[in-house]
Amino acid sequence: MSDQRERSPQGGTDEADDVDERVHRVLVVDDEAMTVSAIKHQLRRRYQVYGATSAAEGLEMMARHDFSVVICDERMPVTAGHQLLARISERWPNTARILMTAYADLPALIRAVNYGQISAYVSKPWNPDELALVVERAVTMRELVREKQRVDRELKDANDHLKRVIGRLRDFTHAVAHDLQEPLRTITAYASILEEDLGPTLDAEPRQFIDGISRCSGHLRALIDDLLLFSEVERLPLRHRHVSLDEIVRQSISMLDGALAGQAAEVVVQGALPLVNGDANRLTVLFQNLISNGLKFNRSPHRRVEIAPAPAPAGRLAVVVRDNGIGIPHEHHERIFQIFHRLHSKAEYPGTGAGLAIARQVAEVHGGTLTLAPTEGAGTTFRLELPAVSAG
Repeated sequence: MSDQRERSPQGGTDEADDVDERVHRVLVVDDEAMTVSAIKHQLRRRYQVYGATSAAEGLEMMARHDFSVVICDERMPVTAGHQLLARISERWPNTARILMTAYADLPALIRAVNYGQISAYVSKPWNPDELALVVERAVTMRELVREKQRVDRELKDANDHLKRVIGRLRDFTHAVAHDLQEPLRTITAYASILEEDLGPTLDAEPRQFIDGISRCSGHLRALIDDLLLFSEVERLPLRHRHVSLDEIVRQSISMLDGALAGQAAEVVVQGALPLVNGDANRLTVLFQNLISNGLKFNRSPHRRVEIAPAPAPAGRLAVVVRDNGIGIPHEHHERIFQIFHRLHSKAEYPGTGAGLAIARQVAEVHGGTLTLAPTEGAGTTFRLELPAVSAG
């Protein structure tokens, strides 16, 4: 029964063929009908075998069915075997291609191999065992290709679903954090009013309660601010421009003057930092968090943060931020980049635990990475990699 259904260049028909999908199809193309018949007879028990006696007929069948393997004779009129397989390779690259050649056809075989037009070849006249083995290998390869395509599709679908879920979660997080601001302002205002109006008359215990409300409100305010910033890093578009990291770092240091004042601490830039293409405001937030992290988690009598350019692979640039602080155990090298993950209590070190998560997120939306690098002795070294600015 003739099958007029068209299939796409990647294989598959518009409607399901009535052949079991688990049965591989093999197309034999040879201008000698007896050869086609003989090969069909040999392979019929394991495969659904089709035959064509010209290149044109073979291409017509390729358009109708999803073939796993094509076996083509080299010496055919009008269109030689390697030429037909070259056309099949362009339109149906996932179909395994086998060229049948005689000794005299060796130059054509070499051309076909060099240009990737064939998966294998069989000498003519063929040995039935050799032909069966070559076809079996070709079918196995096609199964591997199909399995890889299936896994790739599933992975893409899973990634797309995950992106949608993360997007909805970010929107929800942003909305919740935004909506919490007003009731928090109200709580803070009421606590302030109570403190002003009743403070002098309050006993120790009620005063302690008001102080606790104020303290918790302040911490909640910091959490909400960090949560909003974290959610906005990816939600809001980047404002790319060429900007010097030297300027970014200077701006970051100036915004930390309050933290540096009154303590033995310094931030040192060693060498000229590179030019990048990025969002200056977000890159400033990144370096602010890295610098403040080095100053905060630090018990040294003289706190020091060093920022320097570093070697990087082609097409990338790198900067390291080193401190002489308490360091981070190796088993926590990834956990510290999780939002609100803390290694220490708020009593030991203040903060929300969102800084490094925000810093890494800024790096990633710029197409870069932020990791912990090996550090000799005490302290921590962060390595920031970003795409290099193209010469053009």
